[in-house]
Amino acid sequence: MTVLSACAEPRLPPGGVAALDGLWEGQSALTYGTRSCAEMVPYVFNIRAGTVYGEIHNPRRPTEVMTKFEAFIETDGRMLASVRPAGEPLLIQGRFVNDNFVGETKSETCNGRLALRRRS
Repeated sequence: MTVLSACAEPRLPPGGVAALDGLWEGQSALTYGTRSCAEMVPYVFNIRAGTVYGEIHNPRRPTEVMTKFEAFIETDGRMLASVRPAGEPLLIQGRFVNDNFVGETKSETCNGRLALRRRS
């Protein structure tokens, strides 16, 4: 009989951090914030050799890049970045698990749930 733990550690795809290379797209959905906070904010991650080259897009004009940032992926798949879109500090944190990135965005006025998927 095999017993699976409900607390099993999330896993990277076979090949580890190197297997995450590619283009990832998704959005941050507002979980808490003032009226000035956008309901959805598009994100793009271009990953190469364990480095995330990230873009935060304008929610009203999704093809327009508001802010670019770089971050490193830890060996367990975690990523943490601090950026300043529109001059306001924003913390981006989360974890890569297989072909998904799940995390959160936090600023003084807006918090969101961030989810990206690898683009096929």
